[in-house]
Amino acid sequence: MAVTITVDLGRAFERTKIRGVLKQMAILLQEQTIDRIEQSGDDEINFKPLHRDRPNGSRDRPLYDNGSHLIDSITHGVDADGAWVGSTFTGGRVHQFGTVGANSPDVGAGTLPTIVPVRAKALFIPLTPRAQKSIRVPSGPKVFRKGSRKRKGSNVLFDLQPGVDFIFLKKVDIPPRPFLRVSRRNAEEIAELFEGDD
Repeated sequence: MAVTITVDLGRAFERTKIRGVLKQMAILLQEQTIDRIEQSGDDEINFKPLHRDRPNGSRDRPLYDNGSHLIDSITHGVDADGAWVGSTFTGGRVHQFGTVGANSPDVGAGTLPTIVPVRAKALFIPLTPRAQKSIRVPSGPKVFRKGSRKRKGSNVLFDLQPGVDFIFLKKVDIPPRPFLRVSRRNAEEIAELFEGDD
């Protein structure tokens, strides 16, 4: 004869106290994730730097120096199963998992497909702030003529220099930079939330 015991944690502990600790844990997970992006890694892994400088001249903090899109998208929450942290940025997935043609020293190979152009012949990679702010028109490299005037009503720049302001690539591989993770130090910080709770 088998005996089954069901424990209702809501009755075993104060439900509001558990929700409070889970909310603190979710906030801590979010802070740890943002720190990992800003510091380009954590106590166990370091994110691989970029091959080329970004338009702002940096390459060592690839996820942070990309702009505020990723950091601003980091969100947290609490549900019936516990606390969670995530990203709403559409490019977050490729940064987290990387593409198959790239490796990261601490993480290994990526799992997503290599990035290739969908409607164009090549990918436009800006190398300067001017190129990053420009809007590319679909007619290709010939629109970047030196001395041409700016089109009225748009911010298309026609005086960008290939190889200086931008490059075109047929494909791009992104190494995995898993910003959504819990490192050893992160786990210790989370455990401290539960210490002393009776």
